[in-house]
Amino acid sequence: RTTSKAEVPLPVDSEDLRFRVRLMGIAWEMSRLQYPSSPVLQDLVADDWTHHVEFILGKDVFRQEIKGRDGVIHRPSWLQVLEIEYQVRKRACWLVNTHRDSLKAALLQARSDDKVMNKHFYVPVSMAAGIDAARAAQPAGPASSGGAAGPSAQSSIDKMVAAAVRKAMASLPSPGAGPIQRASAEAQGQR
Repeated sequence: RTTSKAEVPLPVDSEDLRFRVRLMGIAWEMSRLQYPSSPVLQDLVADDWTHHVEFILGKDVFRQEIKGRDGVIHRPSWLQVLEIEYQVRKRACWLVNTHRDSLKAALLQARSDDKVMNKHFYVPVSMAAGIDAARAAQPAGPASSGGAAGPSAQSSIDKMVAAAVRKAMASLPSPGAGPIQRASAEAQGQR
């Protein structure tokens, strides 16, 4: 028996991603037509996938901007956008399989899940912005002219990145940090 392996390259731009998500929506629509009584596919329509891709390509993900102290605007890389799109779909499928949600409801819930967004988007984008800011702030000299950075230059970069990440993370909502968790954390800090 011979098996074949098909490899599909990653979408190269926003229109390629739109096309693929639209195609995925059509495939799910065909499944819904084949299994109309399936609770997983209940109320799922092609527009749900359009809303999904518009969220990914909109101001909350693809057009997200982080303005550095120096006024430089940092944007997420295309790979970071593709990663969060994948992670949102993965979370939606997990919700369908474990909580028996419909795919429509699971997609909405996954897109608004702070834990997924923080872990797979906000933190990586903030760290990349911090690294870019640290590299931009690095003084010109032998270390930045193609040679390896020395220990003091690396330490300086590490400190700048850590400070930039702390600053970026301070402005993000912390998942699960409701009043009960905050009160519990404060009580533990007072002991």
